[in-house]
Amino acid sequence: MEKSRREDEVRSARELLITQGLVRASVPASLVAEEIEQSWRRSVSHRVDPGAGPHILGEIDPDSAILRAAGRILDQWQTNLTDSRMTLFLADEDGRIVSRRIVDTQDERALDQANAVEGFDFSEQALGTNGLGTPIESRGIVFVRGTEHFNDALAQLACAGAPIKHPITGRIVGSLSITSHIDVASPLMVAMVRQAGYQIAEALELMADSRDLELARTYRLFRSSRHPVLVMNSETVMTDLPALAHFDAESHADLWEKLRRHRWDQDELQLELPTLGTEAMVRRLGRAGQDAIFALEF
Repeated sequence: MEKSRREDEVRSARELLITQGLVRASVPASLVAEEIEQSWRRSVSHRVDPGAGPHILGEIDPDSAILRAAGRILDQWQTNLTDSRMTLFLADEDGRIVSRRIVDTQDERALDQANAVEGFDFSEQALGTNGLGTPIESRGIVFVRGTEHFNDALAQLACAGAPIKHPITGRIVGSLSITSHIDVASPLMVAMVRQAGYQIAEALELMADSRDLELARTYRLFRSSRHPVLVMNSETVMTDLPALAHFDAESHADLWEKLRRHRWDQDELQLELPTLGTEAMVRRLGRAGQDAIFALEF
């Protein structure tokens, strides 16, 4: 009875947010976690329809980095969860489900009916609050239970979700969710999804090119500077610059060639950068040629 009343209260609070708007409606702090309310508000601002199902985003690349990194780890967790009613979902950076591992087949039909299937878009912009899209948007772990889901078709599920952050670039490259029926949900799902997410991130690091690992170490070294920093090698750029939106692949190639061909008589170079509308102090690190790393401090 208590559980049913709470579900009704959560549903009512969510519906008031939809009908009354983000300014007028308020959600009691004791009713849902802060990250759930924030996700609801993002979902309302994106005009997500709580009654609409997800759509297919397109074909899945079976050779994508996240699938290659996660495959063996998902196999292990699926085996470890044999006696549970939990399902593993992996999504790419767009929130598209790229892998589903059902442990207990009695849940397969319910998941199919909710279109929780490979290829479908579970981003927060498409489906609202859920265990795959919300971790990508919030960049943190979430536990979405029952009617806390924005979409009505997911109301019988509980989902612990974690973002997967690339250990080299720091970019969110996907998400992982451990899902169960609401009646058998456990807070332990949060600890499990956190651990599995870490394991996938570690696998991504092992797959990384040694040059990118060195680039990441250089970026972490210079990031403590009081000034914005950009580090680059022949293939990759890492930066905290908002102006990076204007720094496309062609700009990267032009700047790389200019720095690589410069006669480095000294360790530093003051350089005008019209593309970024600024100037920078440039340092060359590592070896010469294609293995060089340049650090630009603005």
